[in-house]
Amino acid sequence: MPILTDDIRGQLKQIFDAGLKDRVKLVYIFREFDCQYCSEIRELLREVRDIKPELIDLKEINFELEKEEAEKYNPARIPATFIMDEEETIRGIVYYGIPSGYEFSSLIEDITMVSSGKVDFSPGVEDRIKAIDVPINIKVFVTPTCPYCPRAVRVAHKFAYINRNIVGEMIEAIEFPELSDQFMVHAVPKIVINDGLVQFEGAVPDTMFADYVEEAYKLVKKEA
Repeated sequence: MPILTDDIRGQLKQIFDAGLKDRVKLVYIFREFDCQYCSEIRELLREVRDIKPELIDLKEINFELEKEEAEKYNPARIPATFIMDEEETIRGIVYYGIPSGYEFSSLIEDITMVSSGKVDFSPGVEDRIKAIDVPINIKVFVTPTCPYCPRAVRVAHKFAYINRNIVGEMIEAIEFPELSDQFMVHAVPKIVINDGLVQFEGAVPDTMFADYVEEAYKLVKKEA
């Protein structure tokens, strides 16, 4: 049974017709066993791909059978979905877990962003983020029912899009309980930068998000 309704498919077709320009590649790494939502994610991505197959590619990798191929993408956990350009030069936009509920909008906006090359920031933010010259990892813990989480995910993914030193990870907190416990995720969105060097809660404006990233950047530089 399809996941997307006819109405949603129609809306997505309008969005993709208007917003997609260059080919986008979705790389999905999954397990056949011991994975609660792997089959649902695969079906969801296939349905999204089928709305605009001439501009959306989907590469599916079974980690258990194609481990060497999967490890080329360096997934930190599984299931993992990467949103990339056709040449796979963009590798920092990642979803760990199912992008369902409110997070489905993040997936669609990321696809459109990577295809169109259009990204918007508050004045000054883009230059600040482009100045980051050390590896920065941003984990955004979410749940599908959180209406504020997509805003935080999108800011992290925008940062990753304009700066290859940054990786933005959406992490579905319920699917990864041990990771959520490790970083004491009691409310979402919970943002963890460089494994706890800096962390905060809430969907803050991109200017304030950039402040936190710069704080982590300064700490990394100081420790170097």
